[in-house]
Amino acid sequence: VVMELCENRDLLNYISVRGALKESSSCRLFKQLCKALQYLHNMDVGHRDLKCENLLLDKHSNLKVCDFEFSKRLSYVDGQMALSETYCGTSSYAAPEILKNFPYNPKVSNVWSMAQLYLPLAAYHLLGLNQFQCEWTKNTAHVLCKMWHLLQAGRFTYIYQIW
Repeated sequence: VVMELCENRDLLNYISVRGALKESSSCRLFKQLCKALQYLHNMDVGHRDLKCENLLLDKHSNLKVCDFEFSKRLSYVDGQMALSETYCGTSSYAAPEILKNFPYNPKVSNVWSMAQLYLPLAAYHLLGLNQFQCEWTKNTAHVLCKMWHLLQAGRFTYIYQIW
């Protein structure tokens, strides 16, 4: 296997070492992620494990998607995409239907994971965080669980004005 050298390591390390990213850098990286995911989806590939550790950055801080261990070539039956039933990926980035063990569209679940990835990129700007923290704690799990139930009930609202 021959791969491009990504001197800035993965996104988790990149943010941990550098601290707060400027909004312009966050937006640039997220745009690159959107384009990478669009390319994969156009090629009918579902990554199924998008997370900070699977996004590498080269010496110019350009984002590269890696670790295709759980990726899947998507298939179609009668013009409809066949749903995946395999539970795979990382639970903190997984779409609700995966966590509930329901059949899921890998493209849609990739978009969910991509949205989850925006938080570490924008955390400093949106939430005023002074330290990047990507570890699971009981409190984090509790907050995410509560948020998930609020989303399902249609009662989730943002308390911060983002734009």
